Amino acid sequence: GELSDQEKFCLLNKSSLLVVPSFDEGFGIVYLEALSQGVPVIGFPKSIQFFADKINYYFIGLEFDAFKESEIHLRDKIVKCLNQVVCKNTLSSETLKVFDKYYFQTMYNKIIND
Repeated sequence: GELSDQEKFCLLNKSSLLVVPSFDEGFGIVYLEALSQGVPVIGFPKSIQFFADKINYYFIGLEFDAFKESEIHLRDKIVKCLNQVVCKNTLSSETLKVFDKYYFQTMYNKIIND
C-alpha cells in the first residue's frame, strides 16, 4: 500500500540497503530518498552513476544491470554492500546537500512559483 512521506523515511532510516533490480529507471527519486537517509543503493547503472557523480561520498552503493547480470551477481552485491562500512550520517548529510536541488517537490514548487 501507499506510505506517507514520514512512514517511508522512517522505514528507510531503519534500513541497511535499498535494492532496486529494475531493467530501466527514470530519474530514480527512490535512490535519492534512500541516500538521504544514509542508505546505500543497489540499482540501475545510469542512476547509480548519476548520483555517484553528484554526492561527495566514497560509497553510495553498487550498479546492477538486470540485462547482463544474474541473481547470483545480485546476491553477491548485496553481501558486499552489507559488509561495506558506511557512515549513515555522512552519507545522509552529503546527499542532503544535493537532495533539495533534485527532489520533485522542490522542482514542482519552483515551476509553480516562477
